[in-house]
Amino acid sequence: MRWSHDVLVEQGGKTPEWGFSPSPLVMDQKVIVPAGEGARAGLVVYDLETGALLQSYPAVKSSYSSPMTAPWGDDLQIIYFYEGGVAGFDVKEPDHLWDMPWGSVYPDVAVPLILPGQRLLISSGYGVGSALLQLEGEGADWSASLIWKGRSLKAKFSNVAERDGFVYGLDDGIMVCIDLETGKRQWKEGRYGHGQLLMLEDVLLVTCEDGRVIWMTIDPVKPNILAEWQALDGKCWNPPCLAWPFLILRNDREAVCYALEELL
Repeated sequence: MRWSHDVLVEQGGKTPEWGFSPSPLVMDQKVIVPAGEGARAGLVVYDLETGALLQSYPAVKSSYSSPMTAPWGDDLQIIYFYEGGVAGFDVKEPDHLWDMPWGSVYPDVAVPLILPGQRLLISSGYGVGSALLQLEGEGADWSASLIWKGRSLKAKFSNVAERDGFVYGLDDGIMVCIDLETGKRQWKEGRYGHGQLLMLEDVLLVTCEDGRVIWMTIDPVKPNILAEWQALDGKCWNPPCLAWPFLILRNDREAVCYALEELL
């Protein structure tokens, strides 16, 4: 082991109710992680090689969503969808660049969707919905404004995917397609539970909460299922891993690997 940190102990945080699920963000020889519920910092930054603490960002309420980067302005921004809002942070200085309150009082899980034109789509389950944001600014002066907000897509666990101006996701367990520009629903069909999805060229791979795998076309007019099989027994909330032609799935009981060329 090269180095390690007990982030919760060092930052005075505690493990969230459903565990610690965000993935570390690795960029420019740095590792960026949320500091936990009630911590002194919102995000902490470590040197990738030495593990030295480089800086910490202002405290925000923790969530189950992972920090990510957006290529806006002259440099990257760190985007973090926390409980109660979404914020952009300067990659060089420990400062907020912008912050947009979000009406959810429940934990946020789905990672925001970064879009061309300095736009950002966020979505929450528990009946909350989605919003499309417009970001404007340069240097350290940034602001976020609301383009639309609606309840046609309420992504609880799963991230969403966009293709040709349409967004696909699980609306509290039911697959939907919405128009990116307006937020209006195109179709809603199929009960998959709180699963996960991956976009692969012109198809969607959906892993269902009950362990099924669905292979469907990407179509804003209507869904078309190409293949379906029972992949796991028991509840499955975990994201899938695809290394073509192999699909790796797991839950709290088992892990499986499928050769997709033999199934499709």
